Amino acid sequence: MYGNALYYPRRGVNEYWSVLNPRALELLIAEVEDKALPVLRAIATLEDFYAHTSMPDEFTRQTIQYDLLRHAPVAAALGDKEVATSICRELASGKSPWTRPWLWEEARPIVEEFCPPVLAGDWSAVTALLHRWEEASVHKNKLESYWQPTPFPLELTDT
Repeated sequence: MYGNALYYPRRGVNEYWSVLNPRALELLIAEVEDKALPVLRAIATLEDFYAHTSMPDEFTRQTIQYDLLRHAPVAAALGDKEVATSICRELASGKSPWTRPWLWEEARPIVEEFCPPVLAGDWSAVTALLHRWEEASVHKNKLESYWQPTPFPLELTDT
């Protein structure tokens, strides 16, 4: 969702991505090193991630605010209870385009697991769920050796 720019040709180079291009791997490595890594290295906190995904640029075509299924948990983790609650109300109404049948597999954990404690104001349950999801993601992506569990900004505010 946030990697669109690497699919375009490098500036000043008239070569497109193609398995037939013998320089494709070289160009991909250059794109990653020149474009992606500087941006990714600048994202050190959840706040940095939110700022990056909130502004359309060459990497982010749609902002996180557009994608309610991603925005709600990030807003909650950041401690923005009003935004998380508002999004959950919309999702729970069943009238949101994000809860249509073809998106239900992705929407179900948010609507059925995340939104009920948000709407109940049970922020400790929300925090526990976010930590479970974080740990599952770290394990799925085999990042345990790099991961240091840290509190979400939500935990640093009055819950």
